[in-house]
Amino acid sequence: MTDTGRERSVEIDGVRHRWLEHGEGPPVVLVHGIPTSPALWRHVMPELGRPAPRVQGLRVLAWEMLGYGLSYATGAGRDISVKAQAAYLRRWLQEIGVERAVLVGHDLGGGVVQIAAVHDRSSCSGIVLTNAIAYNSWPIPRVKAMRLLGPAVARMPTPLLRRVFDSFIGQGHDYRGRAGESAAAHWPGYDHPAGAATFLRQIRSLWTADTLEVAARLPDLRVSAGVVWGAADSFQKLAYGERLARDLHADLDTVSTGKHFMPEDIEHPRSRDQHSHARADADERADCHRADPDEQQRPGCAADAREPRRCDAGQSGLPAASRFVHQQRFRSICPHAATCSALSPSSSRPSPGQTRPATQATQRSNGGGGLAHLRTC
Repeated sequence: MTDTGRERSVEIDGVRHRWLEHGEGPPVVLVHGIPTSPALWRHVMPELGRPAPRVQGLRVLAWEMLGYGLSYATGAGRDISVKAQAAYLRRWLQEIGVERAVLVGHDLGGGVVQIAAVHDRSSCSGIVLTNAIAYNSWPIPRVKAMRLLGPAVARMPTPLLRRVFDSFIGQGHDYRGRAGESAAAHWPGYDHPAGAATFLRQIRSLWTADTLEVAARLPDLRVSAGVVWGAADSFQKLAYGERLARDLHADLDTVSTGKHFMPEDIEHPRSRDQHSHARADADERADCHRADPDEQQRPGCAADAREPRRCDAGQSGLPAASRFVHQQRFRSICPHAATCSALSPSSSRPSPGQTRPATQATQRSNGGGGLAHLRTC
């Protein structure tokens, strides 16, 4: 099911913001990455927006970053860095009257929502990150190499750009059929005479400092959080998902065969033992906690933090992030999720450090006003 609802837009400070909207209820904002668009969430939005037994629907808004997707023209002559996108996101939410929302981010969108939450915690009722950039995890080496090529990338003919684009998309999917569908969904953002220049402008706007600047403040967010990760992602390694889960005091849900584009891909019924996740090797894991020489590292980068509880969120035949929905994990951090009788009442929230069996609902004390976090694995 891929009904993404209405396409909407609004002009703010002379710039048109575009988004997709589906359903009614408490707001959940979805933010895509590169080289994608709001269509990244096409399989997730209908699931989130549809009411279920004992669980109300949600108002799902998939925002398009400036300079990306069909908003590519808005990037010309404008700052489209991750930090700037966070400011645009906050301004857009203010304009459309959303005072408080769950923020969900993938890839660059994960960096956008981290920054937005840190700078305006009162407007963030929860945060979900899936295969997101963080710390010094980005840009990936392939993007750095293309950025160095500069003018050659800008002059790339459309057929060659399409091959590069398809390669990026294909490498991030476990299922070839879904990769082809994904490429068709996102290619319109580059299928125009300025497509190569658009891509170059995007990759020239990626600055690791944007996420490093807020890294030390993530543990102090104290909002309900979820981290969902494709453990076989070669772009954003699992070690970064583990570190985010520790810093956000969140449980980590992994899909052992999942790759980068978790909101789109389908997991095949392979081994789902929670100890069989693909792991970064020792050098990669060490690199997760070591900033580049010319960048500032956050002291004590979670070596002394608690280990997040892990659960392999396998459920065959569903888009990976949609699986998170079916386990009610997106719903469980919604501001009104405590109204669902499937969740434990806030009065039964365990004290810090206390846990319940994995088959029961687990309430989290992250300052979220009685929010619950289901354990269904």
